[in-house]
Amino acid sequence: MNPRYKLLIVIWFIFSSALLFVFTLKPTGTYNTIKFVFKKMVMNIYPPDDLILCDFEKKLDFLKWRCINSFLEPSDKHPFCAVNSARVVYYPTTGISALLTEDYNLGLLQVKDWSFFRFFKFEIFNGENLSSPLHIKIKDSAGRTVERKVILQKGNNKIVFNLEDIGQDIDLANVIYLNLFFINPDKEITLYIDNFRLERGGLKEKRVLDKETLNLVKVICPRQAKRGEEITLSAFLSVNMPLKKDYRVFIHFSSIEEIKKKPEQRRWYINADHQPWIETSKWQVNVHYEIGPLNIYIPKSFPVGEYVLQIGLYNPNSYGSYYSYSSNRGMMDFRRGFPRLRYVNPELDNYIVAKIRVLN
Repeated sequence: MNPRYKLLIVIWFIFSSALLFVFTLKPTGTYNTIKFVFKKMVMNIYPPDDLILCDFEKKLDFLKWRCINSFLEPSDKHPFCAVNSARVVYYPTTGISALLTEDYNLGLLQVKDWSFFRFFKFEIFNGENLSSPLHIKIKDSAGRTVERKVILQKGNNKIVFNLEDIGQDIDLANVIYLNLFFINPDKEITLYIDNFRLERGGLKEKRVLDKETLNLVKVICPRQAKRGEEITLSAFLSVNMPLKKDYRVFIHFSSIEEIKKKPEQRRWYINADHQPWIETSKWQVNVHYEIGPLNIYIPKSFPVGEYVLQIGLYNPNSYGSYYSYSSNRGMMDFRRGFPRLRYVNPELDNYIVAKIRVLN
């Protein structure tokens, strides 16, 4: 058979199988699948300036939420953007009183990728004098969380999350969970919540945290070493924009044969993670900072062969389990448990900065 016809048959088989799968879903599933794919295409081509996630104007908006020791209903009082708001009653309890929403498939309120926006906002009307803080928790698909405590003032409260800040802790391309809760409330609390939305806020780049920021200036280390001896190494790093967080240094010495395994699964592996001498939040732009000098002892039990040195910066305050669709673009790399800063150096692959041959 002509190779051209073979290719057409394969393409048709793949397309028809996908189409058959979609239409075997329930009508709601088919609709949501098509809507999700269409939204994703539009977002990648032309992200909107503002995106309403939930404004409580439709019955479906209320079905997205789950109550724990709380009650949710529509209300025409204190709307912020249209006709309705959500009246939430938090009941007194020893434990958690919560209003939460989550969707691991389509994303939080059916928008999984928040990286096109700079702000996440919503409004709360509070008619009471509150001393207990409202806890707000956001989570990504790998289980990383950011949590904020807010003392609500009497009257209108605008809640704003700067995604440039929380995007260094959670994977903004995979947001799936939001929880608004009180801990051990000792009285009934009534709030009116409305207008959950994402805003680009004049974002010039296509995505927030769109640019790599870490630069490897040079590495000083031997190209050969012997088992049972120490090696001395140093790395010089710089950043092209100020860092608002204090990152830790990771230094991993591994057999090249085990480089594709997770660190905890490697046998011939040395971890020399540590705090940098100067906190990264105090690093100045384009100034070279030395990591080291550091001595690493190579055990005699390590086999002869080629080893690699991985060096970089990671966020020690955020950890998640492995998630196969974790994003790796711009400033942040979420492909491991701890988020890591990405290098501007195009020649660096998998944070490998040097190779060392271990001899007898």
